[in-house]
Parts: sequence; structure tokens; C-alpha cells
Amino acid sequence: AWSMGHPMELPDYSEIVALLENAGAEASPAELHGVVVGLVCGGVENRLHCLLDYLYPSGERNAGDDRLHNLLAGLDRDASRDLESGQLAFRLLLPGDDWEEYLQVEALAQWCEGFLHGLGRGQLAADKPLPEDVRELLNDFAEITRADPDSAGDEDEADAALTEIVEYVRVGVQTIYEGMDSGRLGLSPGRLH
Repeated sequence: AWSMGHPMELPDYSEIVALLENAGAEASPAELHGVVVGLVCGGVENRLHCLLDYLYPSGERNAGDDRLHNLLAGLDRDASRDLESGQLAFRLLLPGDDWEEYLQVEALAQWCEGFLHGLGRGQLAADKPLPEDVRELLNDFAEITRADPDSAGDEDEADAALTEIVEYVRVGVQTIYEGMDSGRLGLSPGRLH
């Protein structure tokens, strides 16, 4: 049954770290999820293929890893569904509060980096100017990729700031999704795909 406001639980961060390491993939779960969501927002068709290319730049992938494939397919499906619902059900896959603050900051930077990469894949093909609000958000995301985990000051402040930035990115991604054609496919008449 479809329920509002209850996004599917994202998989456990530490488990994905282990899964990616076992599969010999060179990316953090945050970065991987960013790429997935960027590809979704960019309206990229063969997303799974792009993801495997991203995880295995040298082409030497461990093709036998079903768990990795299931993970990628699941992340892709959930991100597509959550963004499409427009209910702000979408969430970022980031390490939880049980992780050190600096690792959370680092993961958010990696998430944004992955997102910009994934979105770029879609944009390369689209060759269309981006709406102003989308451009501004992308500039902000680029700023976040340069976040310095060591510069975090007071712990409580840093914690509040991190929560705010995560929320900003989360809402921003929804805005980007809706601002790009990806969020409106099928709604504009007369366009066949």
C-alpha cells in the first residue's frame, strides 16, 4: 500500500561501506547515492550502466556481485519514486549520528560531488540551459563539496549547521528534479521519447 510520508528505509550506511569494499568499488555510499540521484534528476536512461562505469573506472568490475546490483537497483528505484512523489519523501544516504562529525561533513561533500557528476552526465546529453534557481543550487552544492571537515567549530553548532545543510540539499534536489525536464516528463504534451 502506498503510504504518504513514509519513505522506505535507506540501507544501513556501514553495511554499504562493507559491500562496496567487497565489490572492489572505489566510492563511498554517500558519493554513490549522490551519483544515483544526479542521474535520476538528469533524466539519464541507462543509469545502472553509468553507475557501474562510475564505480569501476578501469572497467574491471566484479560482475558476480548480485548484492551490489541489488543495492544499485534499489537506490535507483527508491530515489526515482521518492522524487516523483513530490512529497519531499526523498532523503540523502549519509552516515548517522553515531558517526564522527567530520565524517558526516565529509560524506555530505562526497554526496554533492557524486550528485553533480551524475547530473552532469544527463546535462551533457541535454545541451539545454538550466533554469536560474537550478543553477544557483548547483553552485551551492559545488560549495558544499569543498567543505572542510576540520573547520567545524563548536560541536552543537556544527551539528545544527550540518542538519540544516543536509535539509537544504534535500529540498534543493527536489527543486532541481522538478526544474529539470526529468520531473516533468510525460506532462508536457507533444513530446515523444
